[in-house]
Amino acid sequence: LPAIPLISASPAIINVYKNEGKWREPFEGVSIKKLYRDPNTKYTTCLYKLEPGAYLPSHIHTGSEQCFIVTGDFVINGVTYLEGDFTVALDKSSHLNLQSNTGATLLIISPPEVELI
Repeated sequence: LPAIPLISASPAIINVYKNEGKWREPFEGVSIKKLYRDPNTKYTTCLYKLEPGAYLPSHIHTGSEQCFIVTGDFVINGVTYLEGDFTVALDKSSHLNLQSNTGATLLIISPPEVELI
């Protein structure tokens, strides 16, 4: 059979492969790799790597923040989320205590700004 040409519904696709992009360490034991920032909404998709015992600063959301736990554990406000869990923090909600006990990789889609507490 002859090959059928594939036509993409979208003229542009952005890919980030695992060996691409830069990891930065804004907090001790926490590395972040930005994957994409939406030019319209300014929402950002990032991978977070947390070493065992690492903390993230407390903050208030200025829009909804989505978090998928890829590996490990992540404790938010006393609730432990494990690999495969998903949580959404809605606008004006707060994260007061964020840490990983065993280490974690997270996929986070966040609003353009958060207010650190």
